[in-house]
Amino acid sequence: HKEMIDKGYLHGIEVVNGNGYSAEAFQIAIDNHLGIIGTSDVHNLIDWDYLPHQGQHRPVTLIFAEERTKPAIKEALMKGRTVVWYKNLLIGKENNIQPLLNAMMRIDSAKYQDNSEILEVIIKNNSDTKIQMTNLSDHSFMSNHDIIEIPAHSAINLDVKTKEQLTSISLEFEILNALVRPKTHPTLILYSNIASD
Repeated sequence: HKEMIDKGYLHGIEVVNGNGYSAEAFQIAIDNHLGIIGTSDVHNLIDWDYLPHQGQHRPVTLIFAEERTKPAIKEALMKGRTVVWYKNLLIGKENNIQPLLNAMMRIDSAKYQDNSEILEVIIKNNSDTKIQMTNLSDHSFMSNHDIIEIPAHSAINLDVKTKEQLTSISLEFEILNALVRPKTHPTLILYSNIASD
């Protein structure tokens, strides 16, 4: 395989196949600038192997192509612009994961409760993936602990203790169901101006 990589014959590597994930293959992809691939290995009906009616999904490779054409898809694959979605886990290189997370998550609104120092922040998840994250910011929450889960296509309300009234808020989270290398989770900073009354 090393010889094939050195000669430029190998452009991608399977890090997920069916129900199996290989941290070793993921590291090989990172070390050798290979595309990250995930496949379902389905030989029967998808419903038999992955039970989508029970909320499961098959592994898929997300491809970040400039347009929906065969040449654009091939170019994205050859340049390694991929992320694997496997058992609600996003696996990919940081330069591919970070823009994906930025597109998936946002602060929908931020406003103070009356004249208090409790900021009502609504965080929206625009994706098909349930997001699990832990708070890395200096702020704590009234009704939530630091580990937060946002279901797919949903939003949560966080009551953030800011200690003083701010004009903008920045919240940093570690995304627990994403990997940018084996055993390494990405972080995401969500920013918003605060609505004034």
